[in-house]
Amino acid sequence: MFADDCNISIRNTFEKLNTRFGREVDMLKYFTTEPDFLVHAGQSVMDEDGQKLIIEAKLNPNLNKSEIFKDIFHTFIYSNQYNFQCSIMLLIHINEKRWLKTFEEYLDQGYYQGELESSKKIFVIFKASPEGKATAYNLFELLSPPTCPKCHQKMVKRTARNGVNAGSIFWGCSSFPDCKDTKSLTAKEEQNENGFS
Repeated sequence: MFADDCNISIRNTFEKLNTRFGREVDMLKYFTTEPDFLVHAGQSVMDEDGQKLIIEAKLNPNLNKSEIFKDIFHTFIYSNQYNFQCSIMLLIHINEKRWLKTFEEYLDQGYYQGELESSKKIFVIFKASPEGKATAYNLFELLSPPTCPKCHQKMVKRTARNGVNAGSIFWGCSSFPDCKDTKSLTAKEEQNENGFS
């Protein structure tokens, strides 16, 4: 990470997280710790066929922000730098809305995400309890806004200012006012938005 040919984005994120959370988490120790579970052909096999599955599992309902941030950071590194075919964050007893809000904060801070394409192989699975129903997200869905059905530009979240729906959030075309097409949030997106308020 500190070599001359290192990924600068990873190094910058490491240093920012270490500065922000260094008293709570030993970032260097965490950075060099292996994940909870991994399946691969061998330590030195770096091609995608050899790197199969990596799982980070959390059971602590009182995870603090520093723990969530470092787990997100580590998972992005696994998927981007080590070519794992699939990365899973299994979160049991973790408050889904709180975690998603913290994930948005991680993104807003501009911390390392790697390539958008690699987020297609990262999954986050929530279970309120071991026997409860699971809710799963693909990180690509959380990182990628929909495209406008009319002009195919990216859409952005907007808040209705007037009328019956004042205050509600919807997808609006980023090329507004040239294109005024809109799209409702999905049920899952709406649920998450309500959790963020």
